[in-house]
Amino acid sequence: MRLAALALVLTALGCAARAQPTPVLPPLLDDPTVLRVGTSGDYPPFSSLAPGGERTGFDVAVAEAYGRDRRRRIVFVPFRWPELAARLVAGDFDVAMSGITVRPERLVLGTMTAASRAPKPSWWYGQDRPTCAPARACASA
Repeated sequence: MRLAALALVLTALGCAARAQPTPVLPPLLDDPTVLRVGTSGDYPPFSSLAPGGERTGFDVAVAEAYGRDRRRRIVFVPFRWPELAARLVAGDFDVAMSGITVRPERLVLGTMTAASRAPKPSWWYGQDRPTCAPARACASA
């Protein structure tokens, strides 16, 4: 009786393990010294793109530090938010970093890290005028 119960539990666990969706991951690069980082460039303080093309922000700094520590060259790949999931699945970049919100539909596509910031609007003050991040929160703030 105990052996039958154990077999039933192990079978159930095996089925449950197989029922989990398999994340779709981009193909690995041929060059293991490069890490392609997708970033929007429009989501301060995480990712900003200056008129001269310089990228700044928290996620940009984290990616650059990771690259230095691992001796990998970081290549920033711009994306537009509506294209994020499709571009990740297509393998256009290896990781996306731009203050990306954890959402169920994104969890199906791959692994996400723990949040580094609570998802609330923040005001960031520039030299001439205040700016708001995320931009869509400015209208209601």
